[in-house]
Amino acid sequence: MAIWRARSLQRTSKVYAWFPDGRVEDVSPEAGTYYQSCIHPNGTDVIFAGAETGPPRIFRTDFSSLVPKPLTPADSAAFLATYSWDGTRIVFSSDRDFPGRSIGVEEIPDPRLYRPGTRGGDRHRYFSLYIMDADGSNVRRITTGEHRDLRGSFSPDGRTIVFFSDRSYETPLWTVPADGSAEPTPIPVEGNERWTAFRPWYSLDGETIYFFGSRKGIADRKRILFLPVTGGRPHTLPWDDRGKTQGPFIDGTGRNLLFHSTRTGRAELYEYPLDGDEGRMLVPPLDPSLPEDREVMHPTRSKNGVVTFDISLKTYSPLDARLYGWHIKARKLFWRVRKFAWKHFGIGER
Repeated sequence: MAIWRARSLQRTSKVYAWFPDGRVEDVSPEAGTYYQSCIHPNGTDVIFAGAETGPPRIFRTDFSSLVPKPLTPADSAAFLATYSWDGTRIVFSSDRDFPGRSIGVEEIPDPRLYRPGTRGGDRHRYFSLYIMDADGSNVRRITTGEHRDLRGSFSPDGRTIVFFSDRSYETPLWTVPADGSAEPTPIPVEGNERWTAFRPWYSLDGETIYFFGSRKGIADRKRILFLPVTGGRPHTLPWDDRGKTQGPFIDGTGRNLLFHSTRTGRAELYEYPLDGDEGRMLVPPLDPSLPEDREVMHPTRSKNGVVTFDISLKTYSPLDARLYGWHIKARKLFWRVRKFAWKHFGIGER
């Protein structure tokens, strides 16, 4: 349901590193929008995507210098980069081998970009998965075709990539050999409910896939789910009982799941011990001058305890702020009516 979209919405995002001694450092370039970092497993550097304007690039910031350096060229979009578990390789999504204009950094937040069966309005964007060495060299393509293959992550042994794709409405999760030697195969999702899925991540033993998603066809909150790597019925985290929960990441020790959630009202960082203990909020010492509506998102943590995350800020014109409020109320009413019709009359099922 698209009633209205803010035309003067401005979104800025910066990447930060939170060190064990309590320091918080901005590790992204001074100007532009940068987001969705992934820390090196050993805590020596961080990679992330963004740009001042135009197509996003992948950057790497070494913590010894705090100087960000681009790893990909400026003539095509590259984003959603993650390290292998040994830190020697990077998998990322890019439109570099497709014709036409590359997607701009300001277009990345558009949720239509990640929905199966759509092409992000009239942009007709496609993305393939690529792997490169940690220094940006030796780039090779591992998926092909007119698909949106996004947010890949490595298995612990480095042999397989799990990723989100719009290749099928039935299943959003796929795997492909990291050397590109075979075509992608779907992870079967069992049960009567259909789920969206994004940002998949392997467990340390390589037996489980964690991701975030929501049930299709009804108003449903985003939450963290997991299922066996061979497929099956998704399960939810017992502690994830409210708010929108996104961005799962298994930390460098393999013992904790990090994510961000609005369970307290706005997006904050959390960790959940995989041994079953209660989750807890992670509270980095942030600049007190940041606005109240800032969102702290996408945490990753290395073996030595360095945490990276991004902070997103949104601003509207006064008119757009009022229209946006009406837009949200209308959306909520729409989904309530649709949920009622689906539950009682079967209308809206797919």
